[in-house]
Amino acid sequence: MKQLLILSLSFLLTLPLFAKPEVTLVKYIWNNGSKYIGEWKDDRMQGHGTYTYGKGKWQGEQYVGEFNNGYRNGHGTYSWLNGDKYVGEFKADKPNGHGTYSWSDGRIYSGEFKDGIRTGQGRLTWNGGEQYEGAFRAGTMSGHGTFSWPGGNKYVGEFEGGFRNGLGTYRWAKGEEYTGEFKHGFRNGLGTYTWPNGNKYQGFWINGIISGQGTFTFKDGTVWEGEFLQETLWNGTVFDTNGKIVASFLNGEKQ
Repeated sequence: MKQLLILSLSFLLTLPLFAKPEVTLVKYIWNNGSKYIGEWKDDRMQGHGTYTYGKGKWQGEQYVGEFNNGYRNGHGTYSWLNGDKYVGEFKADKPNGHGTYSWSDGRIYSGEFKDGIRTGQGRLTWNGGEQYEGAFRAGTMSGHGTFSWPGGNKYVGEFEGGFRNGLGTYRWAKGEEYTGEFKHGFRNGLGTYTWPNGNKYQGFWINGIISGQGTFTFKDGTVWEGEFLQETLWNGTVFDTNGKIVASFLNGEKQ
C-alpha cells in the first residue's frame, strides 16, 4: 500500500524525555482514498482508531475500534453503507466472539461469531416480532433452539440449515400441539397432534399432511386406525367407543 500522507498529531505524554515514541496518533491516507486516524506503532495500525475504505469493493464502509498489528482485533464497530452494522469482538480482522449485527431492514442478531459467521449460541429477531434463540452453524439456525411468533405460536426443537428439522414440538396459541419429527420445516415422519377439543392423531406425516400408518382418536372415543392418505382413512378400521368394529375402508371406500 503506497502512502500519500502520514500526519503525526501527538505522542504519548507518558514517554520519558528524549525517548523514542512507541505509539503515535496519526492520520494515514492511501492512494485509493482509504483513511486511518488513530494510534500507530511499528509502522502499522495499533490501538484504537478509525479506518474508512476508499475506492473499491468496500468504499465508504468504516471500522471504529481496536487494532493489533494492523488488523481489527478487540472491540469495535463496523458500519456498511446500506445501514447494516456490527458491534462486538474482532479477532484476525473478522467478527470473532460475542457481538451484535443489525440489518437495515430491522433484523438484529446478538450472539456468537466465528470468522465473521454466526456460529454458536445467539438470538435473532425480526422487525415483525418473530424471534429465534438457540444454536447457529454456518450462519443459519442449526441445532436446538426456540422460535417464537408474535401471535403466540412457538416451536421448540431441532433446526438444520434454517429449517425445523429433527425432533421438536410446535404449539399454537389456540391450543393445538404437535410433537414429533420435522423435515425441511414441515411435519414429516412420526408425530402426535392434539387438538384443544380432545381429538388426537398419532402416526405418520408427509409434508405437514396426515399420510401413512396412524391412529386418529376422537374426543367421543371413536377411533380410526390404519393407513391414511391426504388426511383420509384409506385402508383401515373404525372402532366405536367400546372398541367394537363399526366400519372398514379399502382404497378409500367404505366396505
